[in-house]
Amino acid sequence: MAKDRLHPNNGEDLTDTHVISKGKTECVVINSAAYSINNKTDTLKELTERRQAELPSTRELYHRFETNRRWMEYKKKLVEEIVKRKNIPNNTTISDIPSSLMLEPRIPDNLLI
Repeated sequence: MAKDRLHPNNGEDLTDTHVISKGKTECVVINSAAYSINNKTDTLKELTERRQAELPSTRELYHRFETNRRWMEYKKKLVEEIVKRKNIPNNTTISDIPSSLMLEPRIPDNLLI
């Protein structure tokens, strides 16, 4: 390894290093050029097949979507119904409004030309 690629903390520059894992893992160092040339597609297909079992089916995703949509719809209707039932009394009378707000707006005579 070239001296310029060494990192002061751990001895290697890990800038372009990626670790993707779920749970306990073993790390394998693979030369990126060799990886790109040799069976990259096959490896990706194999990884996809392994993960496929953990992914929900389209039917399951649709079921979850519908369940969530129905819940949101129910929640919205419930809140609207509660707000409609709530009776907020309005005890405001005409005497509560300041008279300055009830006057018709006009320009004072001394400001007219």
